[in-house]
Amino acid sequence: MRQLRIFLFAFAFATAAGAVPLDIVTVGAPAINCKFDTDCNITVSDTTANIILPGSSGNGFLQSRTFPPGEPGTAAAGLYGYEYRIDLRNIAGLTVAPCISQLRLDFGPIAPVDYNGDGHADQVYVVTSGGLGNVAPSSASQTGDQITFNFSPPVCVGSSPGHGDSSFFFGLASTQPARHVTAQAAYGPPAGTLNLDARVPQLAGGGFVLAPPGVVKAGTTIFLRVTGAKPGTIVDLYTGIESGSTSIRACAVAVGVKNAKLAATSAADAKGNARLKLAVPKDLAGKTLYLQALDRSACRLSEVVTAKVE
Repeated sequence: MRQLRIFLFAFAFATAAGAVPLDIVTVGAPAINCKFDTDCNITVSDTTANIILPGSSGNGFLQSRTFPPGEPGTAAAGLYGYEYRIDLRNIAGLTVAPCISQLRLDFGPIAPVDYNGDGHADQVYVVTSGGLGNVAPSSASQTGDQITFNFSPPVCVGSSPGHGDSSFFFGLASTQPARHVTAQAAYGPPAGTLNLDARVPQLAGGGFVLAPPGVVKAGTTIFLRVTGAKPGTIVDLYTGIESGSTSIRACAVAVGVKNAKLAATSAADAKGNARLKLAVPKDLAGKTLYLQALDRSACRLSEVVTAKVE
């Protein structure tokens, strides 16, 4: 099944216009800890998001790891550390052997640090020795707040449980503490996108937020408020009645709503606020409405919010 590593993922996120390549350096563990802690000992916080891939058995996960702010006197003094790892070791291919080729995170600004000691500040590091993993990100780029990590070869499931791939830990630093977001992982075959819980830095000013509307009435028109958009940008509202995934071609992102429809569009004002007018159909009475906003200029998504329709 390893021949699938050279499969070209046509479904993977398209490279957005204006994407800025990020530099990647390799480091070892536990030496990387010394960039954040004078004793090189760090108490980390880990969370995981379950990964299930079609045509295979078993579970994998996306691991998010955060460090407390770097101690005074270290290279990363005052900065929070963020690491990620894709683990498919315990997934076995049955009818197909899917692989993950890209991971997208709404990370925000990166705080560069000289991770490899060459005197130059780096943006991304990969722990290729002293830790888990066998696949490294081949490249990374940033468009607005969105960072995309590419894997070539990709991270693949195995021929049997215990023989799949794991990425190495790869990390970045930020001035901000953590928040939860929905990360997106492109996989195939068959082509698809996973929406996975991950932790990334909080965005200055509270980030791009769609305010939950609460309970709404079927057959009425409501107004929803979005904050944190780029001033003057177009903000789109996507809605549906199930959680899931729908690809949006214009930004090469997937909203976290199944069979999502574009329901409203508005321009953000000078403060980055937008007011979206939504007509709630009568036939939605008794159902749950799922909503997510898209900032077109940065290809940035809000978190999915829900509303009970009466």
